[in-house]
Amino acid sequence: MSIKKQIEKLISKIDGAEVSICKNEKLGDYTIATFKCKGAEQEILKVLDPKNSIGLISSVSVVGPYINIFVNEKEAFELYKKEPKSLNNIGKGQTVCLDFSSVNVAKQMHIGHLGTTAIGNSLALIHKALGYNVVRINYLGDYGTQFGILVLGVKMFGCNLDSLEEINALYVKMNKLVDEDKELFEKAKEQSALIESGDKENCQIYNKIKKTTIDDVLPLYEKLNIKFDDWNGEEYYSHKCEDVKKLMLAKGLLEDEKGALVIDLGDDNKKAIFRSDGASVYITRDIATILDRKEKYKYAKNIYVVATEQNLHFKNLFAIMEKIEPNKFGQLKHVAYGMVRLTTGAISTRSGNVLKLSDVINTAIEKASERTSNKDVANQVAIGAVLFSTLCNERLRDVVFDFNKVLSFEGETAPYIQYTNARINSILEKSGKAVSVSDYQGFKPLIKLLDSFNATVVKAAEDCEPCYISRLLLDISAEFNKFYANFKVAENAERIELCKMVQSVLQKGLGLLGISAPHKM
Repeated sequence: MSIKKQIEKLISKIDGAEVSICKNEKLGDYTIATFKCKGAEQEILKVLDPKNSIGLISSVSVVGPYINIFVNEKEAFELYKKEPKSLNNIGKGQTVCLDFSSVNVAKQMHIGHLGTTAIGNSLALIHKALGYNVVRINYLGDYGTQFGILVLGVKMFGCNLDSLEEINALYVKMNKLVDEDKELFEKAKEQSALIESGDKENCQIYNKIKKTTIDDVLPLYEKLNIKFDDWNGEEYYSHKCEDVKKLMLAKGLLEDEKGALVIDLGDDNKKAIFRSDGASVYITRDIATILDRKEKYKYAKNIYVVATEQNLHFKNLFAIMEKIEPNKFGQLKHVAYGMVRLTTGAISTRSGNVLKLSDVINTAIEKASERTSNKDVANQVAIGAVLFSTLCNERLRDVVFDFNKVLSFEGETAPYIQYTNARINSILEKSGKAVSVSDYQGFKPLIKLLDSFNATVVKAAEDCEPCYISRLLLDISAEFNKFYANFKVAENAERIELCKMVQSVLQKGLGLLGISAPHKM
């Protein structure tokens, strides 16, 4: 049982009493807000009397509307030692579908994909650690008029279809042309229709573009140590839209509006599900996706890691699924994240204002290599720095991507946490002569943070916020380095044991963020 839970057990019969870590360590280690349990102050003081806590609590005091609690360092350390370090297996027998990264065919992954890729991968790792069966899904953006535009461009200008860079350049060029020439845009729509109808030449060009895109991104995912179980995208689900139509018509959910089939979501909100020409729209394919995933994976949660720009889309989508059949489709959750912008302005593949994600990572590796000759360490530090740049903040915050800040190895960064782990390795290697002196001075700040790790991971899964783990690891690292500066660590067996505890949590936490922990730096 954790230290916090031990205190909670003592006050479990008092309604409204909640224990939290005291923010001001001079006032206490833990605190209870008495305004949440009015009239119970004396009862709380009685049950928390040091005589009733088997030595854990050293003193209790009332400070304004709070009851503050100090715990004994030795007892806190001994209690934490006994606590099971494995995470709660709360997801056993349940499946989570995690839809993230979402490669757009014919486009190179840019810095705007960092948020969905880093957050999605971390959430997959967190849920897996909690016992869930995790299905990682890369929902390809492989459907729409843009492919007719590309095919037309290939026919007009030619293109090396083995080079995604050349395909991408053609995409930018053609979008400028069709924006200026309506007739050219109509021709592009004709080429798109030919792809959908199975035209041999157009499908051959389209499929080659799709293959080149996948071949281009796989090495990047390999560097990031990310794998996917499902690559079905829009094009795959476009063939399942007739099933959507039959289901929704059978349930009386669609009404004709000038030839289009729409659903009324109330409050003057009608969403087209099929256009007047009978074609599906984006949300139709998403409905087909949910129907397919529920049948295929029997998921408990279906989580989409997609930018805030799609908030309304997912609100409408989930409302439609409730109308199709209430409570059938499990927990549908949109994990929104803030937009990433360059210092030069908004990212736009159409205009060519992008910073390729592969370039970011390669440059990071180059800079890390200036500090170490070990290639593996340079890779681990660089990739950790890039991933952490988005995982250290609340996901809804917008970010202006500053190359120098992202690659800084000072302050609140992954390399700082990695270095703390490497420092502990060095300490452990020198600790052969450590003796037990039963000195627990300075242990409490670290023990309290370590003790909160498991609960933090559970909360990170519930709120889909990997930054909870990131911030805790930064706090642990800062507290450990303070501890290391103030005490002789390598000569004391109890302190060495504490070092091992700190290292275990740092390594677990980094692992849940998709970041490696180099042995030396």
